Amino acid sequence: MSDGIVAHLKGLTLADLAGKISFSADQLAEISGVSRRQLAYWGQRGIIPADSRYSLEAVEKVVLIKRALDSGATLWRAIQLAERYLGDRRAREEALAHMSEDELRKALDDQLLRLQTLAGRLRDLLPIHTGIVRLMRLARELEQLELDDLLSRPTLGGSLPQQTRDLELAIGRLEELLHELETAVARA
Repeated sequence: MSDGIVAHLKGLTLADLAGKISFSADQLAEISGVSRRQLAYWGQRGIIPADSRYSLEAVEKVVLIKRALDSGATLWRAIQLAERYLGDRRAREEALAHMSEDELRKALDDQLLRLQTLAGRLRDLLPIHTGIVRLMRLARELEQLELDDLLSRPTLGGSLPQQTRDLELAIGRLEELLHELETAVARA
């Protein structure tokens, strides 16, 4: 790359790019599994922006609402869940942005402790559960979490806020999987 391009890209973040990406209603419908008619209705009701182009934030909200609907929630409950999730994440992002390096390290250590606790729960459940299909699914999910990368201690050159966010997402997914496994074990 030429020095001019590198200089232009320096400081460019994923958030900068996300703000510039937009999707048409057809693309959003295809991505989310929601019909164009639903999108139009949600736009008329102010649930999502009633635009001809949709931002990544709108796409994420639609996907979260669709996931909650597929899980049996009413539309209004699905909207509440999606908005709470997005609001909580914004609050965590804001808090991370204002933390000192020491506070970030403590937050990362706390997340690692949570992960260790979850791993212990998982170890306790695995011998009990005999459903090989669920275990195979769990193994695939765990591989996708890339825990080895997340468990490596942060270095001074790494982005502590990003490592903390990545670890928090991985822990959240592991908690969901453990809850599913615990529910399955309780039914058995």
